[in-house]
Amino acid sequence: MTHSPFLRRLLLGAALVGAAHAAQAQNSGQKEVLTDPQARLDFVRGLPYSGERPTLAGFSPAQPIKGFAAPAGQHEQTQAYRSASGCVAFFFPPGPEVADVAFKWSGPACKGQPVEGRGELQVRRRMGENTAVAWLRGEFKRGMLTGEASKRYFYFDGKGQALPGVHVMAGSFANSVLHGKGTASWSGAPDARPAAWFREGVFKDGSLQGMGVLARLRPFPGVEADIHDLVFAEDGEIYIEQARMNGGRLLDGTLYFENDPVPWGLELASWREAAPEAARLNRLDAEQGVALVSACVKWRFEAARLVCERGSVSSGTAAGSIGLNEGGFTVRLPVHADGVPFRPLGEPKLSVGLGRSEIPVRCDSDLRQCSGQGVLTVLGSALYWFGDIEWVDGALRPARAALYAHGSKLEDSPDPERDRRLATCERFDDALRCQRGKVFYNGGGSYYGGWRYTGVSYRGEGRTPPAYVAQGEQDVLPFGWGQLTYRDGSWAEVHHDSDGDIDEVGKCDVPSESASYRCHLDGQTVMFQAQGQGERRVRQAEAPVTVPAFRMPDLGGGSRPAVPQRPVFVLPGMR
Repeated sequence: MTHSPFLRRLLLGAALVGAAHAAQAQNSGQKEVLTDPQARLDFVRGLPYSGERPTLAGFSPAQPIKGFAAPAGQHEQTQAYRSASGCVAFFFPPGPEVADVAFKWSGPACKGQPVEGRGELQVRRRMGENTAVAWLRGEFKRGMLTGEASKRYFYFDGKGQALPGVHVMAGSFANSVLHGKGTASWSGAPDARPAAWFREGVFKDGSLQGMGVLARLRPFPGVEADIHDLVFAEDGEIYIEQARMNGGRLLDGTLYFENDPVPWGLELASWREAAPEAARLNRLDAEQGVALVSACVKWRFEAARLVCERGSVSSGTAAGSIGLNEGGFTVRLPVHADGVPFRPLGEPKLSVGLGRSEIPVRCDSDLRQCSGQGVLTVLGSALYWFGDIEWVDGALRPARAALYAHGSKLEDSPDPERDRRLATCERFDDALRCQRGKVFYNGGGSYYGGWRYTGVSYRGEGRTPPAYVAQGEQDVLPFGWGQLTYRDGSWAEVHHDSDGDIDEVGKCDVPSESASYRCHLDGQTVMFQAQGQGERRVRQAEAPVTVPAFRMPDLGGGSRPAVPQRPVFVLPGMR
């Protein structure tokens, strides 16, 4: 299968940082460009309002009047009111939630005309049993807030006690509503979903339109905060088909799950019911060297898990990954460095892999032990294993396999039918030591017995499980007693020392001849002697030549590749 360059890039961390989000502080109006994930989280945590609040005293009753036309424009504050103190300002027309209107103006004298100049206007109104206060601060023209300014809404119960829920708007105003670059935020009760939100972008007649930013505090169970780039409609609603409205490109975001120190990167395709629907979610724990990448056409956010009805997922380290290409799965929350964080739903096809290799496997219920048949890459080398491969607690190693060398270009896929076979192993003592197997020599001949794989390491770093990594010149060295078979069928039992050299010979035979043979060593050459005849050296053309050390070609680097990935999973609206 083909692995996704896009998902490889994610694992390198490029997408987890996300786009920089511009935010405006709710009290001072000073812009902050939040590029650091922790700074973005701290910003969202600080959304609950803690600034100055108005009192309900000192207001002058106001009545709706005629004779003053509201400025032209799309806005709802079209009714003129005159307070008992003689000031005129525009507000919502009287109705069920606009009764008992009263003003408090701090600015230039009104003299019976609409408020004008720089100042503060507080408008109190009754909403059933509760009371709302709008606090406008900035430049006023003809009774309307205009230019760089701020507006806040506060709510009180029938006893005058402050209620949860504060709206704060800041930026460019026209006709007392946001019109131009600005921000809008809301904070409510701590247990509300969300507990607070923040929007930034370009507003028109009070509604955020086009490309904007949405940040929320505790939007769903298990999620502490989220920040998204989104496309907004003319009425300020969020489009469902986000990728389609963005020219087929996914939109960046970040999720912060509770009790998880690692921010998740999000790339959004569609949005529904105030939540990401179709999206890629990716978690890169650089400190632990663990990555999780996923894509889903319909996510569900639950308190202790994420649920995907149909998508792809991959989890692992530089030593290997496990995943599924298409199917349903859940991700347990919070994600930890130990174990596989996802579980398949139903019976999807699982696979493990490293580099370009991907091996279909069967696994236990915890996905800690899996087995299958395929190719296992030796990192930084043109050698690879082919055969029965095991996945145990995140580490890949052969169980019964052969070691091959690429016989063509390295960029070509491994092909056991084409490539040169160096050795096979039926049983391993450990990852670098075969207890029983066969070594194949150049020009014919073989050795059956134990052998060691040298010039390569099999170890992990920190929490990263071990993997085969070439250290330079690689070799296959026999050890102990085994049987050396020549190209003409002659064989001899030989013993190899710690350097792989023959230092003792035992039984031997030449099956093609009727005579009985005995053998001894002459240096590194096995001497055959038929009973009653003179000894002879095996002809050079028949003798097995020592396996030459395999020097890896220059691969231009040698660093471990990122976790292998599933194929690209196309989400709705993507090009």
